[in-house]
Amino acid sequence: MDRLGLRLLGAAPKDICKEGIRKLNETDNTQELIDFYKKNIDFCLDNNFPTTDILLSDGRDFAKRNGIFIDENRFLANIPFLVALGGSELDVNFSGVQVSQVYAKNNSKIILNAKDNAYVTVDIFNEVQMTAEVSGEAKVLVNVYGNAKVEATGNVKIVKKNREKY
Repeated sequence: MDRLGLRLLGAAPKDICKEGIRKLNETDNTQELIDFYKKNIDFCLDNNFPTTDILLSDGRDFAKRNGIFIDENRFLANIPFLVALGGSELDVNFSGVQVSQVYAKNNSKIILNAKDNAYVTVDIFNEVQMTAEVSGEAKVLVNVYGNAKVEATGNVKIVKKNREKY
């Protein structure tokens, strides 16, 4: 096992399942870690795992190419998988025939615009503030956890989960 695998196992939450331990044990590089993160996003977000330092171990540009933004201030368009962590402030547009997943935690601020035939699911946590403007045939579903807040216009369904985590 390389140093990344050792670091991951050392940082893993105590309630990680045997399959998760096996997959972390087999993680040889940051791309495999990002793939694990995306596939197990609910577990990873609930447990703040891996740490932002580990996610950024191959640099901020590598994380951004994989849709993970940590303390970033950006304008983005048509990203299929997006995670905003820390104090990120993201202005995100979705248009055309686009299906996307957005996750935001901590103190992130998200401005989301969807139009045409875009379909976006969003999970927001902690103290996230989000504004959504939806037009055309676009649809947005927002699941709200913790103290997160959303203001929306257009075809937006807001589901308040009344709990902190998944």
